[in-house]
Amino acid sequence: MAICTGQFQKPNMPQIKGIDTFKGAIYHSSDYTNVADFEFLRDKSVLFVGMGESAADIVTELSAISENSLLSIKRYHVFSAKKSGKLPIDVVQSRHWHSLPATSKTSKVKEMWAELGDSTTKLRDKLLSEHILAASDEPGSVVTKSERIFEAQAQGMEIDVGGITEINGSEVSFKSGKTMNFDAIMFCTGFKFDLPFLEKNTQFEKISECYLHCFHPNFGDEIAFIGFARPQQGGVPLISELLARYFALICSGERKLPPNLNELAKKDAKKWRNEFYETPWVHGLVNGFRFNDQVADLIGCRPKEPSFIFQPKKFWVYWMNHVRPSQYRLRGPGNKQIAKDNWLKADSIHSDLDGLKLIVGVFKLKIKICIEKIKSKFIQDQKHKWRPIFK
Repeated sequence: MAICTGQFQKPNMPQIKGIDTFKGAIYHSSDYTNVADFEFLRDKSVLFVGMGESAADIVTELSAISENSLLSIKRYHVFSAKKSGKLPIDVVQSRHWHSLPATSKTSKVKEMWAELGDSTTKLRDKLLSEHILAASDEPGSVVTKSERIFEAQAQGMEIDVGGITEINGSEVSFKSGKTMNFDAIMFCTGFKFDLPFLEKNTQFEKISECYLHCFHPNFGDEIAFIGFARPQQGGVPLISELLARYFALICSGERKLPPNLNELAKKDAKKWRNEFYETPWVHGLVNGFRFNDQVADLIGCRPKEPSFIFQPKKFWVYWMNHVRPSQYRLRGPGNKQIAKDNWLKADSIHSDLDGLKLIVGVFKLKIKICIEKIKSKFIQDQKHKWRPIFK
């Protein structure tokens, strides 16, 4: 049996001192359908709490009709825009990007956003740049994949960073020292992990207790939780499709789950918790690129790296382009001819380069990756070498 409900079922309502005294209306993002249904908030003062993709849309739409609006967040967030500076989003979701050490990616992200802030004349982009430069490191944090929130800020909505200290009637006090009155509060604070349909003796608290965020030791191959793993960058559908394909092979007897599910689940949970050290409370968060390749290896559909001498175009797309779902249909179970055709016609962000420049670029890419890995290992070795001196 496959359970594909995902994690977003039970609204998470934060416990704030004095919230029971609030005189206005309180909503959660799960209540929202469209701005027309919230027309009664026109010309009202609205407080928004929390950040994420849903918040980006809801806050932008409702702040446009409210008289006063403020977004309260506890920390600066990392955003992933469609295009920032000279670096398209396809690049930061490529195999090349994910092969770089975290320290290198952090510096490149900061440089990219600083460049955007310095070069743009749009207030929205300047605000976006300032916010991300003040945020934590991108590799270790959950990422909001929509920057619409800064359209609202550019139109006058205020963003308060630090959180709420207390609510007293209509008055809300913030850690920043600010105090304001509001007619309504919209919580965009996510959801709690909840599986009410499971019997009490089989309940568990986190999807990370499952191998591949999919197979729990209590159930083995009897139940697969598909759609619960969420990528830091990229979409849920590709992860879900790969897990569904793997589960289908298990159901048909062509694959078997390893016997030590509990041990493997704990190992994976620790790995992702350490990788996303800035936001360890975000359950189910994985690096989409490495997670997908891990599952693809189990299926037997991970794409092979093309030759950078005999297949320079394919090699370039493989390393430098967005990792598209069709790449996991090139070989192995479930391969499709249309995927192979699309692979041959895959767009390249450097399609204007001629063959010679492409090959030169490929060699530079290989050398760059090797240098980055050597530098990273050298830094780690030096840390271990001198550590006893400081004990």
